[in-house]
Amino acid sequence: MATIRRIRGSVLRFKQVFCIIRPSSDTNSRQQANPMESVPELSTPPFGAAASYSADRREAAGRRPDGVVLQVDATVSGVDGLAWLAGRRDAVTATQLAELQQTAATQRWGWADLTRARLKLLRPRRAEVNELGAAYLAALVPGAAEAAQALRRAGVAISLASDVAAEALFGIATALGISPNELYAPRLRFDAIGAYVGCDLNTARMDDVLDATGSPAPAGSTRTTFVGTRRTAVFAPRLTDDFIAFSGVVAREGVTDGILTVATFPELIEVVLR
Repeated sequence: MATIRRIRGSVLRFKQVFCIIRPSSDTNSRQQANPMESVPELSTPPFGAAASYSADRREAAGRRPDGVVLQVDATVSGVDGLAWLAGRRDAVTATQLAELQQTAATQRWGWADLTRARLKLLRPRRAEVNELGAAYLAALVPGAAEAAQALRRAGVAISLASDVAAEALFGIATALGISPNELYAPRLRFDAIGAYVGCDLNTARMDDVLDATGSPAPAGSTRTTFVGTRRTAVFAPRLTDDFIAFSGVVAREGVTDGILTVATFPELIEVVLR
């Protein structure tokens, strides 16, 4: 149980430092799959000691990760939630969203400020979030549920992440056998008729030097691997964390950034458990 609490502490901490990096050299291929990718994204300071996942690092570490965090948008599901919401808005809102993200990049907003401002602009209704959840589930990437089961049987904790809405992840979580407590995404608030009134980001706050029990976390005590379309400050923020790029939904042709990339979930199982 102590190991599980440390894993949750490790995963919870990543929400505090989330921000989006500028697209890498595969931008053109990503833009075709996701209209939101054309919007300027929030840059991030250097990661310092944090490094990309590689076979060399895995072999040096000598053990598989304690937990895996799967990005839902364009990884577990073929749907990108922000692009899905933006596609249902008018041109004026799309322009405002682009201006918002440009301001965030210029002023180097943190994840909390950017998330609140973006959701306040998009103002998703409860019924719309439910529709997004159904869209996520309908576009579940083949092999995702089997991969979650295989990793869990091997003793690896599985969590889901998104920067849209935890309420939209319930169907995906059920399909993958993941508890609602392991969803790391904004919790939205609605009024009596289902209109958006705000979001709760405080459930993921944790002191970096403490584990989930409130005790000092030993250096290197847990390893967490993050799997998604692109690396950000929230993915692999520590030396003991790794990032694996998933190209099964958004292609990464021609990319030579040294990041280990998998295109299918069977490949992911092989990489994580080898």
